[in-house]
Amino acid sequence: SPPPPLPQQQQHYAHTGGGMAGGAYSRAGVLKHEKKARHCVLDGQRFSIYKGRGDTKPQLVLLLRTDVQRVWPSNQTTFSLILDPNRPGAKQPKKPGPQPPEKLEFTAETPHELNLWVETLQSAIAAARRG
Repeated sequence: SPPPPLPQQQQHYAHTGGGMAGGAYSRAGVLKHEKKARHCVLDGQRFSIYKGRGDTKPQLVLLLRTDVQRVWPSNQTTFSLILDPNRPGAKQPKKPGPQPPEKLEFTAETPHELNLWVETLQSAIAAARRG
């Protein structure tokens, strides 16, 4: 009998929506960040924020494996990326002791859109940490 499929492959087929380019999680679209519409792109293990769709230079790039701890949906249309305090280039805390996590907040146009972003980002972060 053939060997059982690897769990990764099962996951690969189970994941729909958002599209997977070459086994990487990808998604692009407009999210509001700091009250301004931004073109956001998730490409495998990188999440980039552009000022506008035609821009070639991102305002911010986060590497999911090292920079982001988790995705936190805060309501029907808003989610936060909780940043890793140990990431390269993190702001140094002004005072010692436990710090509130640094987070970036994004607002999607619809709850459906929010769900797609959150699911794709969660899967991508999990895959980045495994890899």
